[in-house]
Amino acid sequence: MRQIIGYRILNILLSITLFSCYFINDEQKQNNEFIESLKEKYPNSNIGIWKDNKYGINFHSNDSLSNWYFDIVEKKDSITLITFDNFHELKNSLNFLKEFPYLEVLIIENCDLNIIPNFFLDYKKLEYLKLQNNNIENVPKEIYKLNRLKKIYLHNNKIEYLPNSICNITSLQELTFSGNLIKKIPKNIGKLKNITAISFDFNPYLTEIPKSITELNKLKYLYFDSCVSLNKYPDGIEKMETLHTLSFKKMNLKDGDIPDFVWKCTRIKDLSFRDNNLTQLPKEIGNLVKLEVLMLNNNNLTSLPEEIGNCTKINTLWVDGNRLKTLPRSICNIEMIDSFYSRYNPWEWLPECVDDGTFRLRSGNVPGVERR
Repeated sequence: MRQIIGYRILNILLSITLFSCYFINDEQKQNNEFIESLKEKYPNSNIGIWKDNKYGINFHSNDSLSNWYFDIVEKKDSITLITFDNFHELKNSLNFLKEFPYLEVLIIENCDLNIIPNFFLDYKKLEYLKLQNNNIENVPKEIYKLNRLKKIYLHNNKIEYLPNSICNITSLQELTFSGNLIKKIPKNIGKLKNITAISFDFNPYLTEIPKSITELNKLKYLYFDSCVSLNKYPDGIEKMETLHTLSFKKMNLKDGDIPDFVWKCTRIKDLSFRDNNLTQLPKEIGNLVKLEVLMLNNNNLTSLPEEIGNCTKINTLWVDGNRLKTLPRSICNIEMIDSFYSRYNPWEWLPECVDDGTFRLRSGNVPGVERR
């Protein structure tokens, strides 16, 4: 899921979503002695009722958590959501989580977790598992036992291998294992027919993508960011009808390195080549007539092709940190650009039509250079 998926933003929004969509209001909580007693002991944590009238507890590291288990065990059969963040002593009490058999959401991040305990695989109702920013090295082959899992986030660990058995969790909708040490993606990844977002970016040793990924007919996002060893892409990506985002950030791409399939993905709306070494953008960019977001910042671009004017739906164009002196006159074929970042370019002049309505900015700026 970059996250499928903008991961740092998603991490912040996740807790907000869980605890704003389902929690009862303050007036309804007043008579709940269990909740009120916990709030006194854990004033920085989020504690309340969420879906199906069950308890959800988001422990915050600013509270003293040494007795977390003993303070909530009386409600163990009614707690379906537990989260820990930045609680490095959790490993000393991790086994207590065995006592909560009805968990649907389990989030453990920034807690120095180095394994996925076997008892996690006994959570028959688990739908959401997030274990990011830990030190996990292995995913157990028995992961398939979590057959109700919809979302699993394993990013920023030390995982080198994903078992093929993960492809048997056909309920999965989001799978994130970015920021690891993975060399190969399971060849049967195409069995995950409900996947809408899969993220394997920031795996520097990943060398190829299996052909079966093109069978994911609900997939919307593909992020290849920082997969600098990736040298082989499967045929057929351009035929994926639901795909609307492609990202190749920090790939060390030079002119001629962009894979040909990109220019055949005529349905995509969001395309990023930021933080590479491109000096030119191929004229085939003009094939992408549904494109809305184009990120080209921090390259070595000296010009943009006239064909960019075919992409009349672009509303976000970032070109800061290049060597651009002007823009092609065809840029004014675009209906409206409302986000344009252009700093750190040696601008000399711009087409005079840029002042006639194409650039109506909510963010960014148009260089104040000569119009011609």
